[in-house]
Amino acid sequence: MSHTPWQPDAVPSSLSPAQVAAKFRKLIASGCRVLPAGNAKPNPLQLLRGYLPKHLLTLFGHRYFLTNVRHDNQFRFFVAYVQLATRSSPSPNPALYPRIFYKDSSLIWRVATHYINSPREHWIGKGDIKPVQESGHTHWYSAEETTNLPFEIQNALDAISRRVNQTRADRRALSLILRNAPDDRVKPYADFSRPRQSAMAAPDKRVYNNLPIAWFTRPNDPRSLQFAPGYAPDFLHGFISGSESRSRLYGGRIQRFRIAAQNREIQYLFKRAPQISWIIPPQTLDDSIFSYGVR
Repeated sequence: MSHTPWQPDAVPSSLSPAQVAAKFRKLIASGCRVLPAGNAKPNPLQLLRGYLPKHLLTLFGHRYFLTNVRHDNQFRFFVAYVQLATRSSPSPNPALYPRIFYKDSSLIWRVATHYINSPREHWIGKGDIKPVQESGHTHWYSAEETTNLPFEIQNALDAISRRVNQTRADRRALSLILRNAPDDRVKPYADFSRPRQSAMAAPDKRVYNNLPIAWFTRPNDPRSLQFAPGYAPDFLHGFISGSESRSRLYGGRIQRFRIAAQNREIQYLFKRAPQISWIIPPQTLDDSIFSYGVR
């Protein structure tokens, strides 16, 4: 994979909520299609009643339109509309993909891939699946890191989420926007998994030829962490950005550090709270975003 200069953190647009809503309506009037996967699919324009965006982010020419933050019984979330940039035209793609962006307990913003809502189950899809060996058997679990939104917009999403003092309860958005899957479907649908599979198959998109870039040489010993050559975080020269926030869940001040790898192929996101620190799974530094808003 070629080396890519890093992108600064995105900042929210200076447009007012009314201006963002007007810009969005103008896109619809000019022929942009709204393409939800859930119950709003037969009549997508019903989303204009109650889900007009108020905020706008731009990353690599891709646009992220966002409503004010909302909540249901499980989490806080935005209704987002992703409009992808096109390489062959100066104008963005004439499609808007409604998505659900939510904040995980690891304090990372993610996109939901599908939705299970039945008398027995209430669950949001968490990305591609991966095999895990347990007691001599192979079990499949969600690879939740595949739904992490780009590091470059995480700080802006936090900032926008803090603009309202009280979030609005919403029990409809998930069913309108996300596919309602059978109770036992952990695996995402092809519109999420296929672009990732294509990237992994392309030699110029692979990271370390799709092999692990880090591992522990001793179980349960963080000091035994090893990196493939060039993929260790460059703490000396690779600092990209930092920020601070607060979290009641983690006991106060949260520091955030975005750090490039030594070879500049990937980036890390470190988070530090008063009693714990953790590493968000790394991302590439390229601009390949697909319709779910993730790399």
